[in-house]
Amino acid sequence: MVTRRYSVSVVLSLFLGGCTTVDFRTMEHMPYTPAQGPGDAHNGWLLFRDESLGGSPNDKSCHSCHENEHELAGWASKNYDALFGYITRDIEDVINLCIVLPLKGKPYVKSSQEMADLLAYLRSID
Repeated sequence: MVTRRYSVSVVLSLFLGGCTTVDFRTMEHMPYTPAQGPGDAHNGWLLFRDESLGGSPNDKSCHSCHENEHELAGWASKNYDALFGYITRDIEDVINLCIVLPLKGKPYVKSSQEMADLLAYLRSID
């Protein structure tokens, strides 16, 4: 069963990875810098619903896939090893992968105010 889940993850990542021009290898080697400064949970709520998040060219937002945000409770404090078959070290990597893959946007620098705001919103759900 674990093998099947991994295979589906790999197939999904290959399918979604082919839809964008972002080089994911650069994301795996992005320097780790936790978000700086206090985040604004209300602005994070707005960003979560923003269809242009990360310069996304499509009509999708985080809310498009995660309509019931309360299902995300605890995600901000989880440990992540991989998502979509890519190495992730923390929730910031997970957020960036979601922006890059489904939304087709550009990842945020981990120390950006947008990242701090998205994290503040996710932590407010906890």
